[in-house]
Amino acid sequence: MTEKSYQDAVQVLKDRIGSQWDGLEQDGRDEMVAILRDQLGYDNRAANDAIDLMIQSGQLRYHRIDPQGAGDADVPAAAVLPLGGVAGSQSGFAGTGAGAPLVAGAFRSGYWQIGEGDAAPPGRAGQVTPS
Repeated sequence: MTEKSYQDAVQVLKDRIGSQWDGLEQDGRDEMVAILRDQLGYDNRAANDAIDLMIQSGQLRYHRIDPQGAGDADVPAAAVLPLGGVAGSQSGFAGTGAGAPLVAGAFRSGYWQIGEGDAAPPGRAGQVTPS
C-alpha cells in the first residue's frame, strides 16, 4: 500500500464515520471494510490489510468499555459478568437457560477511534478524575 493510498483510506474513514464509531469491535471493522470497498474499490483483503496498517500506526484504535463504566478495560473474554452470575430464561438469548454464565466478551462494546488523538469515551467528557 502506497503512502498516498494509505492517507486516502484514513481520510475516507474520517469523512464517512468521523473521529469515532460506537459499537462492537467486529461490527465497526466490518463497516470500515465496506466503506473502503465502496469508496476506494478495495477488495476485502486489501481493506482488512489497510485497517491492520492503520491500527499498527495508531490511526485506528478500538477502546473497550468496561461494563461497570470505568472506561477502557482489558477484561479476559472468558470472565463472567457480575450480574447474579447466570442468565435466566428471560435473557432473550436463544440457547441460554437458567444457570448459563454470562460471558463478558459477549456483551462488552466500545468505540473505534479514527485518526490520532485521545477521544473521550462516550458519556464521560468533562468528568473530573478525583486526585
